[in-house]
Amino acid sequence: MDNRSMVRFYMEHGKIATVGAVPCDRDQAHRFGIMNYGQDGTIQTYVEKPQGLGDIVPPHLHPLASMDIYVFPTGPLLEYLKTNQHKTSHDLSKDVLPDMVKSHEASAFPFLELDGENSYWRDVGELSFYQKASKEYLDGQYRYLRFDNLPRMKQLPASNSCPCIKPDAGRYSSVSKQ
Repeated sequence: MDNRSMVRFYMEHGKIATVGAVPCDRDQAHRFGIMNYGQDGTIQTYVEKPQGLGDIVPPHLHPLASMDIYVFPTGPLLEYLKTNQHKTSHDLSKDVLPDMVKSHEASAFPFLELDGENSYWRDVGELSFYQKASKEYLDGQYRYLRFDNLPRMKQLPASNSCPCIKPDAGRYSSVSKQ
């Protein structure tokens, strides 16, 4: 993923936090931090793993999910962490980010292609999701997973030359080193 456009957005908007975001399916929203943002990009509402979408997202829209990709400056982030150290979960998305949203110090950066289409992103927090994303990449399923046109970025070798992952009855598994 080329994060340069997100870093530029962060530098231009002057908020303490910028959160990478993508639309998700309504039935998957309970797995993510869901947000709404204003025209200037400021996050107005953020709920970590909501039980329902209720007032968060109108019924005709896709929820906007946090990608758990952030840009922060060190100093202000440390201050928010100190303020939140008494909370028991010690979770950035659950404790710190909501406080930044309440202070109007967080902006959303929707990851989109130049043509306005959603960029490729997959949640890899569970093994099955990681395996699916790996398969999509190794199979060359998505045109924008190639880095040939990006300066200073190199393409990984094709799946048949990667010794660390092999196909196994339609699934991918690790190959142990001998």
